[in-house]
Amino acid sequence: MADWNEATAATWNAEHPDEPETFGSKHTAVLVMNPNNGEIYAMAQYPNFDLNNPRDLTPFFSQEDIDAMDQEQKMDELNKIWQNFCTTYTYEPGSTFKPFTVAMGLETGVLTGDETYFCDGGEMIPGYPKLVKCVAHNKGGHGMQTIADALSNSCNDALMQMARVIGPETFSEYQSIFGFGQKTGIDLTGEASTASLIYSEDDLNSAINLATNSFGQNFNTTMIQLGTGFCSLINGGYLYEPHLVTKITDSNGNTVSEIEPVIQKRTISKETGDLIKSYLEYVVSDGTGKTAGVEGYRIGGKTGTAEKLPRGNYKYLVSFIGFAPVDNPQVVVYVIVDEPGVGAIGNNQAHSSFAQEICHNIFEQILPYLGVESSLSEEEQAQAAQSLTEAAQAVPDEGVSEDTPEGADSTADPSATPEVVEDTTGQ
Repeated sequence: MADWNEATAATWNAEHPDEPETFGSKHTAVLVMNPNNGEIYAMAQYPNFDLNNPRDLTPFFSQEDIDAMDQEQKMDELNKIWQNFCTTYTYEPGSTFKPFTVAMGLETGVLTGDETYFCDGGEMIPGYPKLVKCVAHNKGGHGMQTIADALSNSCNDALMQMARVIGPETFSEYQSIFGFGQKTGIDLTGEASTASLIYSEDDLNSAINLATNSFGQNFNTTMIQLGTGFCSLINGGYLYEPHLVTKITDSNGNTVSEIEPVIQKRTISKETGDLIKSYLEYVVSDGTGKTAGVEGYRIGGKTGTAEKLPRGNYKYLVSFIGFAPVDNPQVVVYVIVDEPGVGAIGNNQAHSSFAQEICHNIFEQILPYLGVESSLSEEEQAQAAQSLTEAAQAVPDEGVSEDTPEGADSTADPSATPEVVEDTTGQ
C-alpha cells in the first residue's frame, strides 16, 4: 500500500466527493479504569442516543430516510447505536498489544531488557513470499533498537524478532494469561466473545502468524478485554474482574451490599511490570505518544493504528491507551477513534494523534480531580502546554506498513464481528 501523501489524498477526495471535510468518526469510544481494583470510572461513545428517547434516529438520518425504512431496517440501525462499543465490538488491537509481547518475553526470561535489535525495514518470514515491512515513513528501518526504542518507535521488525525467541507455546499461553480470547466477566450484558477470534498454539506454529500476532495483527479483542489486561501490566501483575457497580443501596440510601474487587489471576511479576511502565513512559516522553502527554505529570502509554479491511480504502481505527502517574498508577485511559473524519490532518485517517488528543484532554482534567498533583506551577503549566503542542506537531506518526499479510491462516471469523481490522501500520 502506498504512503498517504498529497497525491493519494487528492485521488481519494476525487473518488469520495460526498465525504464531509470535517472532524468526526464512525465510532469514538473511551474507557477509563482504576488499574488497582478493576473499577470502571467511565465509558463513553459516539454515536450515542438520548436515554429519554432511545428510538429517535433523527440525529443520524433524515425523516425521509427513516420513513423509507421497514421495521427490520429500523431495528438494525437502533441496535447499532444501542450497543456498547467498549464491550460488544471486536477489532484487531494493533500496536497497543506490543507491551504484552514484551511482557511475555521478560516474564519468562527469554528477554532480559538488555537486548538490541536491528531494524532494516522489515522481516522475511519463512513460508511467506513478501517482506513484512515495518513502517512506511521509514523504509530504511529504525536501525539499532533497544526494547525501549522498539516500543517508543513502535518497531514491528523488533517485535517480530522478539516473538521468534518467545515461541508459539509461550505466546499462546500468555495470551490466555492476559485474558485474550476470554470474557472478562464485567457486570454488563452483551460482552462479546473472542474465543474464536484468536490463534491457537497450533496456528502460531506458522511463522507468519506468530510474526503478525506479535504486533497485534490478525486476532481480535474488545476494549474491556485489552483495557483489563493492560491494567495488570502496570499494577504489579494483578488481573482484576472489571466492574461498574461498587455498591448497592436501598431507597433510603442504606448500603445493601458492597462489591469487593476480584483478582482473577496473576499475570506478571512486579519487576516485569516496573520495566514495562518505564518503557511506556518513554513512548510518551520521547516517542510516538508525545501528543498524549501533559506537562508536569509522568504519563505512559502506547499508540495504535489499524487499517481496516478491505486494504487500500484508507479507512483506519486509531487508538491510544495510557496511564498516570507512572510511579503510582491511579488511572488508565483507553481511546479508540474508528475512521477519523477525513477532513483532518490532510485527510489522513492513519494518525494516532486523533486518539492521543482525547487522552491528553482527559488526563489534563482527571489527574487534578483525582488529587494527583502536577510538578509545575499554574504559569509553568500554561507555558508547558503550548510547548507540548508545538513539540507534538513536529513528531511524525508511525506510518503505515506496506504489503503486510491479510490474515494469513487467520482463525478470526469476519462474519462474527462487525469491526474486523488489521494493524498494518507499526503504530
